[in-house]
Amino acid sequence: MRLPSLLEKSLDLTIWKPPSLKALPQFKRMVVPGHNKLYIVVHQLNKEKFQKVMAWVDVFSIYAFALHVDTSKGDLYVIATRNGDFKRLEVFELCKSVCNSAYTSPEVVFEIVNQPSPKR
Repeated sequence: MRLPSLLEKSLDLTIWKPPSLKALPQFKRMVVPGHNKLYIVVHQLNKEKFQKVMAWVDVFSIYAFALHVDTSKGDLYVIATRNGDFKRLEVFELCKSVCNSAYTSPEVVFEIVNQPSPKR
C-alpha cells in the first residue's frame, strides 16, 4: 500500500456523490459494460461548458463516451469509460476546465461517481 503523494494530498477533493445517480434513466441508455465508468453531471450547461467537456474527452483518449443533454433543465449527463482507473487529478482537471473554479461557482454543480474496476 503506497502513501499518497503531496500533490494528491493537496488535491484532496470532497466530491458530493448522489445516492442513486445510476438509477436515472439517462444512465441506463449509456452503460458500457466491462469497463470503469466516470459518471459526470454538469448542471446549468451552456455551449462553452459543453465544448470544454468534449475537449477533455478528446485529450484524455477515453475508451468510450456517451452523453445525454436534458434540454428542459440545461443539464449534461456524461458517461466516460476506459480500461484503467480514473485518477483524482483527472477528475480535478475536468472540473477545473469546465468552469474555471468548480468549487466556488454557485451556478455550476458537479456530481461525479468513480466506479471501481469490474471483478474478473
